[in-house]
Amino acid sequence: MFWDKYYGRKLTEEGFRNAIMQFLFNGYQIQVDVIPVILDKLRDLKTALENQNTYRFYSSSLLLMYNAQNDATSSLADEVDVRMIDFEKTTHGQMGLCIHEGPDQGFIYGLNNLIDTFRDMYQSLLHHKVQH
Repeated sequence: MFWDKYYGRKLTEEGFRNAIMQFLFNGYQIQVDVIPVILDKLRDLKTALENQNTYRFYSSSLLLMYNAQNDATSSLADEVDVRMIDFEKTTHGQMGLCIHEGPDQGFIYGLNNLIDTFRDMYQSLLHHKVQH
């Protein structure tokens, strides 16, 4: 499956949730067990960014990965990774004409939305699983 950046720009909120569900589908089932690990890693990233005083991550992206064929010999936390990528337009301090102070509230806002989306999906999937 391949989607370019233009695909994501056209997604509605529901379409975004569906895209995440497709990401979590390993060909047999939705990998519900990776969601708490993804949430932990997103929250860790958010904490790290909240402690950065002058950085701005313009046009940066998040890369989320997990091993859909995780075996029982490795920790699930080792099979899931969340990384920031695309730092070409990142600035800090007094680079350029703007003086940046405090954490990058725009990036943190996006992280909060992603955390909320994964959390809501996880709760919905657990509720659906309990009913069946």
